[in-house]
Amino acid sequence: MTEYEYYDFLNGTGSLANELALGFVTGLSAYIICVYLVGRKLTILQSIGLTFVYSGYSMITILALKEVVARLYSVSQEYPQYTGVTLESTSVYLNGIPSVLLMAWVLSIIYMISEHRKGYVKEFV
Repeated sequence: MTEYEYYDFLNGTGSLANELALGFVTGLSAYIICVYLVGRKLTILQSIGLTFVYSGYSMITILALKEVVARLYSVSQEYPQYTGVTLESTSVYLNGIPSVLLMAWVLSIIYMISEHRKGYVKEFV
């Protein structure tokens, strides 16, 4: 791999990671807005369906982002002569980013449950 191919790979992989992260944030925002606007009016089946689709999308995005970061790390380890820098703290990138996204996913599910329960309690009070 030449130096220019290496920089092209870094640029393309960085763009892909950026797209995946923004896709996750977009899905998270759409889910939270949907829950806020209609969460109390949804039936339990609709809530489960919406959460299932959102969870599948989120998990695919998080796993793809982790794979992209791992690929970026492995290539940077193979060609340290181009940058002069190697990424030594892999746990921050490989585990930290997915952990933050997983925490956001869990909190959004908890928000859905709390909003849905508010609507459920109001029906019977």
